[in-house]
Amino acid sequence: MRDHRLILAILAGLMILTTSSIYGQIVYGQPASGSLRMIYSNWSIGQSAGSIDISQLMFPVGGFFPLQDNLEMRFFAANASNRVDIGDEEYTLSGMSDIRLQLNGSMSDDRILLSMGINLPTGKKKLSHEEEQLVMAVLTQNYVSFPIRRLGEGLGINFLAGTAMSSGNSRLGGTIMYQFNGSYEAYEDEGDYKPGNMLSISANADTRSDKLVLLGDITLSSFSTDKLRDKKFFKQGDQLGIHAGIIYGENSYTLEGDLNYLIRGRNESYSEDEVIDYRLKVYGNEFSMTGKFAYHYQEIWYVAPVFELRLIAGDEFEGECHFGSANNIGFGMEYGRTLNKDYEFGVGFKYYTGKADDGDIDLTGYRLSASIGAAF
Repeated sequence: MRDHRLILAILAGLMILTTSSIYGQIVYGQPASGSLRMIYSNWSIGQSAGSIDISQLMFPVGGFFPLQDNLEMRFFAANASNRVDIGDEEYTLSGMSDIRLQLNGSMSDDRILLSMGINLPTGKKKLSHEEEQLVMAVLTQNYVSFPIRRLGEGLGINFLAGTAMSSGNSRLGGTIMYQFNGSYEAYEDEGDYKPGNMLSISANADTRSDKLVLLGDITLSSFSTDKLRDKKFFKQGDQLGIHAGIIYGENSYTLEGDLNYLIRGRNESYSEDEVIDYRLKVYGNEFSMTGKFAYHYQEIWYVAPVFELRLIAGDEFEGECHFGSANNIGFGMEYGRTLNKDYEFGVGFKYYTGKADDGDIDLTGYRLSASIGAAF
């Protein structure tokens, strides 16, 4: 693996505080609920210098609490164990993630949504250079997919305001979100790292009939400069995300499909004296497509073939530093069952295959999952 890719992968893993995707319409009458999942992911990265195997065992827990008709709280936390095998060498990184809380409220007959979230810095930080830094470098390669790519970060706070209007069966809305990311010591003896803050603006629309839902949204995100020991270090380029989806349902089955296209701007890297070293795309634009066909039986269980495709363009570096395009395809099956009126259980399997660096790297992987959810 090229040295500059290790460095950029480390940076990519630290650039943004991940926020839970829990903004949305308040659902009145929904009971309190919680879920526990197990997700095991494994990837093999084959290249001329030898193969790298990486695995992750993750136990995420989440919950939902209705505080009143127009106010709710959600939370998320996880424990993850990661292992990288390179030849006869084994490297590990394990620990708890940060705890994330989100408070959502609506007013004016659901025409206005206000939300505040907090990332509590409870997860593992100060990673070791000898072992854990290498695991993080492999884990954050964007041509392999993992449900969690980093553990502990700094204190984070986000604020979101949104509005929506409807006409007949159609709805149009928009949100604006600002996220503050606090500083923390990412690696031992490297000083405080301060990820850049983020401003995100999105517009969304959907229309529906008895059996069909069409939806789409577009999101523009901009980032301030990351700092290391109070000096400019890295700036993530602006991003434009475009999404379109479809849901079609009959009594016995549901068909779901999503298309996503992410346009990435150029990143800036700074030298020790805060002069720009380069202004290039670290990762290229990305297209993804997912599909799911769920067959329901007596409202007790469902079985669903699933499909996933990712296409990632190469970076803008030249010569030996250039990393080419990547692609992978995944397919598998999900099964879920209602145990009784308050409990649900589900399992899933997905297999991946693909290429990276313009075909020089072979990718194979799989994911196993199980979950149980309860309403109270």
